[in-house]
Amino acid sequence: MGLIAREFKAEVEALSTAQHKNLVYLQGYCVHDGSQLLIYSYMENGSLDYWLHEKTDGASKLDWPTKLKIAQGASCGLAYIHQVCEPHIVHRDIKSSNILLDEQFEAYVADFGLSRLIQPYNTHVTTELVGTLGYIPPEYSQSWIATLRGDIYSFGVVMLELLTGKRPMEVFRPKASRELVVWVQQLRREGK
Repeated sequence: MGLIAREFKAEVEALSTAQHKNLVYLQGYCVHDGSQLLIYSYMENGSLDYWLHEKTDGASKLDWPTKLKIAQGASCGLAYIHQVCEPHIVHRDIKSSNILLDEQFEAYVADFGLSRLIQPYNTHVTTELVGTLGYIPPEYSQSWIATLRGDIYSFGVVMLELLTGKRPMEVFRPKASRELVVWVQQLRREGK
């Protein structure tokens, strides 16, 4: 089974297993002539990434109550896949483009193509390193183990992104301020 077929199967399994008000709702899927299609509920406001980085003045349109609502909704969806649904799910690609927003700016965790199902009481799943640059936990560079903690780290990066409006990795910036987490840690050391 190819990588794309595995990712498609993982997403269908995860979304069939996990149903929560802050997870995208899988309406259906289709496999036909080598094409794979997932049908989700429509999200009128697109992704958090769109509002923070693509939409002109989008970040400034997100007031503090809306940002808090988005953070709470996304955290509830993540907590559900980690603690409640059986088997638990390690998402492995939490990022602002995988947090979708409906008409009322309710947040929905999306894109379970890289996720892995794990049995309760396990704390990790051994798998290949995946994720998006800027969201990958530092410990992943030393091991090939995807963990629930890794998802939490990535979610923390999303929260910093939501608070600062900055991308997690800006390759065209000076090296010292290229990574959002490193930049925030430096500001913290300086008491800023």
